[in-house]
Amino acid sequence: MRDSYSVRIPTYVNVSKKTQKAVNLNIYRNLHHHHLNTQKKNFADEVTPLLRDKPKAEQIWIHYTIYAPSNRRLDTMNVGSIADKYFSDTMVEAGKIPDDNQEHIVLSTFSFGGLSKMDGHAIATVHILDITKEKEPENMRILLDHDDIQTALNAFAKSLQLPNAESAEVELSIEDDEIVAEVILGNAPVKNKGGRPRKTTRKAAPKQEEVANDPEESAGSSDEGSGTDTDSGSSDTAETDAEDTAKTTAPAEGKTKKGNLFGDEESPSSDSEAKTEDSQTKGATKVVKPTKKSSIFDVD
Repeated sequence: MRDSYSVRIPTYVNVSKKTQKAVNLNIYRNLHHHHLNTQKKNFADEVTPLLRDKPKAEQIWIHYTIYAPSNRRLDTMNVGSIADKYFSDTMVEAGKIPDDNQEHIVLSTFSFGGLSKMDGHAIATVHILDITKEKEPENMRILLDHDDIQTALNAFAKSLQLPNAESAEVELSIEDDEIVAEVILGNAPVKNKGGRPRKTTRKAAPKQEEVANDPEESAGSSDEGSGTDTDSGSSDTAETDAEDTAKTTAPAEGKTKKGNLFGDEESPSSDSEAKTEDSQTKGATKVVKPTKKSSIFDVD
């Protein structure tokens, strides 16, 4: 508390030139709105001069001490509530506080002060509070846990313009070290509703074991590919060439003319002779001529 001051405020104010009414909740709720405006204006005109030399403040605490004009029972809050309303508005109009909301009038208290015959009034004691707001740091870190993230995602999914968006929920999962969010709409099954996100791991493919080559197979392959057995390689080549030559020449050697009863051999054409010579030259293979077929006219 830095400072304080007191102001005497009236509890009976004129609502017209000839009529005076109490500043009281029971009277306030029954008065015509024109009379209420007049009463409030007359209250401000009487109190504002008392506030001219008072300091301004950002935050205050006001205490009202109510004095009764007679011995009748007095409901302190009936008087205090309307007195506080009129006085707070007057302080704002006088520029003593920025506004009469909870940020500037942080506390209002009331008490009964006793009897003051024929002079009902109230003493408003204004306490100026020295409350300095701590400045919030500009740089900060805010950590959100899983529930905060889940709530934020659910609210975002419901804000989307999708069918059944009101029932939308988000399922979190981790796949390959990445967070995946799946939006569930309607009656779709929710695999991981609530709780922490499910971690799914993919099984790694089994490593293929390297099989060492069989020493016998490797030895056999090395022998086959070495080329040390020159005779076997050449003989195989010769046999292959001989078979190809035989297949080429066989149809030509076995042909006979139709109606030749003696089975005389046809004289080979120049083309067949040339092919035979070429094949003999390329393959260096000896071609065996077929023997003459026997006939019924042959003489032993």
